[in-house]
Amino acid sequence: ADEFEVLSFIKDEPIYYQGDPAEYFYLLWDGRIRRMTIRGPHQFEVDMLLPGDYFGEDMLFNRPHREKAIAQDEHVWVLRVRKDLFDLVMREFPKVKNLVEVTAKGRLLAYRKRMKWLDEDESVYFVGRKHEFFLLINLIIPILIGVGSLPVIVFGMAPVPSDRVLVTIGII
Repeated sequence: ADEFEVLSFIKDEPIYYQGDPAEYFYLLWDGRIRRMTIRGPHQFEVDMLLPGDYFGEDMLFNRPHREKAIAQDEHVWVLRVRKDLFDLVMREFPKVKNLVEVTAKGRLLAYRKRMKWLDEDESVYFVGRKHEFFLLINLIIPILIGVGSLPVIVFGMAPVPSDRVLVTIGII
């Protein structure tokens, strides 16, 4: 914790730009940060970060930032730590490393897919996908039930021939 720098930003001030080297890991302490990306002539919102969110995970993959991070409130407080110091923490605490890597991979998938249904105050931390084999295994029973019930439905809806009228006589 002693290695974190405390930074203050004002509204519309950039924390970093798209394409900048990813040299720090960030933790949003107070305020909101909007992350935007430019693709061709268009600018898209990636997400809105709220207090407690962390970002800057591009440093894990040794690539520049995929987006621009901009302060959205009059006072935004961010904690940041250099990549080399964060790497030490991740080696010492493997659970932190796993958590950050899962978040980074989920956000990368969300970034590539541009999930338009996300609200302004929602962020992606995890996106999981199963292999198609597991989908097939989970669908086998419903498919078999559906196929097995077809003869019952077909014969149940078939008209009864008029020469086979069943007459019941009740005795009182």
